[in-house]
Amino acid sequence: MYSKEYSYIGTVRYVFNPRAKRVILKVKPDASVWVTLPPFYELHKAEAFLLERSAWVQNAQNKVQKKSTAQQLFLENGAFTHFHTIEFFTQNVSVVSVKIHKTSVHITVPITINREDSECQNVVRKVYMQVLQNEARAYLPQRVKELAYNHGFIYTSVRITSAKTRWGSCSVKNAINFTWHIMKLPLHLIDFIILHELCHTVHKNHGEKFHALLDRCTAGKEKAYSKELRTFSIL
Repeated sequence: MYSKEYSYIGTVRYVFNPRAKRVILKVKPDASVWVTLPPFYELHKAEAFLLERSAWVQNAQNKVQKKSTAQQLFLENGAFTHFHTIEFFTQNVSVVSVKIHKTSVHITVPITINREDSECQNVVRKVYMQVLQNEARAYLPQRVKELAYNHGFIYTSVRITSAKTRWGSCSVKNAINFTWHIMKLPLHLIDFIILHELCHTVHKNHGEKFHALLDRCTAGKEKAYSKELRTFSIL
């Protein structure tokens, strides 16, 4: 298997299959992109095949994201994100309205509709994504700074992206990127991903030295955290 990162669609995995008769391009439910190739098919031709269909790939990824988000219902007062709560108010108004405060989100709902109605839920989902992005920009750079200091890592910058196939990445110049979707994870897994990328400032591959370093930084829990992380999808 050969993997390559593309700025607009994330990591693409090229897989040779002896039973494949033609090139097959697939966007999976987690929005990852796989290209299945017949034996001995030239990679540069496979990449050209992908790039010709990049608009289709992005459209398919967007559909997956919308479908995933649309399945979630927000109905009760209480926890909303890591750093915000949600509270619903029913009033004699004509449309659903939103107020985002420092640690809470207030949703005002007309008395003529129910919370589970699409008119309300569509608004709440948009707010949910907006709040996650805001929290990512506020929380992640500071948390990276703290963990880097605690473990003696040096990095150049932190950037928040809208990547749909990778939680994070570290460049050859030690610039670290995180998708804002990372804020959907439990805090200990957010720390795990941050430490994963910080370890790449020392080891640029996933060899034994990298895993040994990450295991030390996570107090021997690298395998457990990796297994837990696989139960989550970005979208």
